[in-house]
Amino acid sequence: MEAWPTSRIIFARRRGIENVTSRLAKSPERDFAYHCQDWANNMRAWRTIAEQLDQARILEVDQRQMLETPEIVGARLGQLLGLTDMQQGTVIKVLCTERPQENFPGTASRIAGILESG
Repeated sequence: MEAWPTSRIIFARRRGIENVTSRLAKSPERDFAYHCQDWANNMRAWRTIAEQLDQARILEVDQRQMLETPEIVGARLGQLLGLTDMQQGTVIKVLCTERPQENFPGTASRIAGILESG
């Protein structure tokens, strides 16, 4: 933020269970404990850094929020980035229709419980 005074930061996060399950599928050479610890380290690092940042220039978004309330997330993104109504509408449309983070169709909308996670 010091280097780019007009910058904005969007921190997108994912629940630990879904994140670790996805990591195991994409990087099976690492074990369960590694992925859990790495996710926890990333969340801890963000909390530490976020406290030091200009709160008016950051936005934290959970993947579930993008899926369940795309209009609210789109509005928050629009406000943070100073988007026009048309641009904000495009963001909302993309949040409603695109799922680039899915390993397989439907996996983004599935809420994993600890028992289903394996």
